[in-house]
Amino acid sequence: MNAFRYPNYFFRLFTYFIRFTGYYLFALVLFTLNRIALLFRFAPSEIYLEFKSDLIKVFWMGFRFDTQIILYAGLPLILAAFICALFKENGNSYFNTFFLGYGLLTISILSALLIFDQQYYSFFKSHYDALVFGIIEDDTQAVIKSMWTDHPVIRVFLILLLCILLSFFILRKIIKSKRPLFFSNKTLVNIGAAIFFLGFIFLGLRGSVSTFPLENDDTTVSESAFLNFLTPNAIFCLNEAFKEKEKGFNDFDNNNLLTSFGYGSTDEAILEYYGSMRPYDPNLLFSKTPENPVLQTHPPHVVFVLMESFSNYYLDFNQETNFNLLGSLEQHFKQDILFRNFVSDENGTIPSLENLMTSVPYHPIAQTKYKRVQLPTSVAIPYKKAGYETIFITGGKLGWRNLNDFVPKQGFDQIYGQAAIKRKIKNAETNEWGVYDEYLFQFAKGLLKENTGKPKFIFMLTTSNHTPYQRPEHYKPYPIIITDNIKQLTNNNPLTLDNFTSFQYSANCFGDFMTVIKNSPLKENTIVTATGDHNTLMLFQYDEQSLKQKRGVPLYLYAPSIYLNNKTIDIKRFGSHKDIFPTLFNISLSNQRYFNSGNDLLSNDSSILFFGKNENNMASAQSGAILEFSSKNPRFFDWKNEQPNKLKEEENASLGNQDLLKKTKSRQFLIQYYFNNFLKNSN
Repeated sequence: MNAFRYPNYFFRLFTYFIRFTGYYLFALVLFTLNRIALLFRFAPSEIYLEFKSDLIKVFWMGFRFDTQIILYAGLPLILAAFICALFKENGNSYFNTFFLGYGLLTISILSALLIFDQQYYSFFKSHYDALVFGIIEDDTQAVIKSMWTDHPVIRVFLILLLCILLSFFILRKIIKSKRPLFFSNKTLVNIGAAIFFLGFIFLGLRGSVSTFPLENDDTTVSESAFLNFLTPNAIFCLNEAFKEKEKGFNDFDNNNLLTSFGYGSTDEAILEYYGSMRPYDPNLLFSKTPENPVLQTHPPHVVFVLMESFSNYYLDFNQETNFNLLGSLEQHFKQDILFRNFVSDENGTIPSLENLMTSVPYHPIAQTKYKRVQLPTSVAIPYKKAGYETIFITGGKLGWRNLNDFVPKQGFDQIYGQAAIKRKIKNAETNEWGVYDEYLFQFAKGLLKENTGKPKFIFMLTTSNHTPYQRPEHYKPYPIIITDNIKQLTNNNPLTLDNFTSFQYSANCFGDFMTVIKNSPLKENTIVTATGDHNTLMLFQYDEQSLKQKRGVPLYLYAPSIYLNNKTIDIKRFGSHKDIFPTLFNISLSNQRYFNSGNDLLSNDSSILFFGKNENNMASAQSGAILEFSSKNPRFFDWKNEQPNKLKEEENASLGNQDLLKKTKSRQFLIQYYFNNFLKNSN
């Protein structure tokens, strides 16, 4: 890198431009190879049969997304080119030093993000999204251990090291080039050439020659969800995740909310949701349970269990003899109420917990300045006002995600975590995430059996069915035989058996808990319900025909018959997390006001549209399903007659799906509108 004189400013500038072009092309090759690796590692087989022609669109649009990211990363190099070209003597040395150092740094970072994104997809079945912040906001030590046990960490870092060494070698080669990209003895021609080059840079940064620059909407190029996933790159998606996280707690502007949902006023949303006009006020979404003499004289204990990664889809594989995923829970699933047309409202543990506890649509609120704000929508408040002891128990640490700050403010009198359980149960064993589930349920049983003269409302969170998939040494699993079919469906994932066995362990712990309840006086006055916080996406690929399975969690309900009188039990009804507490309130509380987040699944009202929703994205009902229901261009699906749980996309929305769209979109709008006003006024 010895300094030498170039005779002309433009000669020097265009020489640096060609080095930048080499940087760009090398980075583009890495991005493209990463996309090819994703395709070969994770693409479902039908991609090559049904959507082969879409691959060209994917790689063309992917090229545009990659170009945009690489050019943004390389902007300092372009600026350095203009500055260093001013120096005749040492400009080349200055530029080469900066080019090698900065180029190696940025390509190393980009390579790391691309490679880590492959492993992120292997678990979450998406590029980086808002859940990625859990790595920092979660129990970081436990996350790191899970990463070490569940991912080929050494191999990943060896690949990354190879990329870095290759980058160093290529960049060293590039800086030895001495021929300019273009050069003329005419100044005006050189100026024109420089402007032309910068024009290409500008177009690359926009990613588009149309009115709007490249944006998230441009990722949809196919009917295949996987190919649409493949289109953007990890860095673009990470940037979108940051935007989403930032927006969640800074944009409480209801005018923006109206625009994003396509409403001209709140009246339009109210009319769509309620079917009639009524004025908006903060009490609009609150309801009151009917007066019930039985509940007044015999108030039940109420136990709600939020189970880690409790998948609905896994239940389809359950066989008592050789693929037993439920253990002792199976008998209770057969005896009691089990809703299978059910999905989670959110896709992570803390979003689901916050949403179920308070209906708040912005997450993670417990890790913001609002963590000590009491939300009037909390499910503990109606029970507290009815004279209940309100109790929260987790097998994990109470400091996780600031639960120790957030939960007490939501009306819970007592909160217990790993430390309290270990103090009470001396032999309680732990893993990275807390005490094993059997000790959590043992602790809860002890609280229920204590006679304090008050009914108890207990909100529980399990932790054991989580990577790194550990179980107590004394646990003897029921048989799980991994067949060739399972191996094919899970793509020979080495964690398949551990994953299924941890699911079984957690289910069996809950089943043992229910057995104790039913074999004690508690069976007469205790209501128990359980659901999953989210499905686990580690083992299976889900296409757009399987939207319900992808986001599915079961809802289990046990209630003594005295509390189910005059109720309609229809397990085919559709629902999601939003419906759990409106259902519980109406079978456990008399004349109590509550935040009506959804439907009473045991209602006798046949006119109710029972539906499930997941985030602001998916909704499902008897009529079919909708993707992107809160966007300007929702997509509609109908159930296949020959495959009842499979969907097919509609060209035109059926009347049932039109009603579903109105209901889901207006409900989501009204809830966000309520919380926008409340949180804005609580600052």
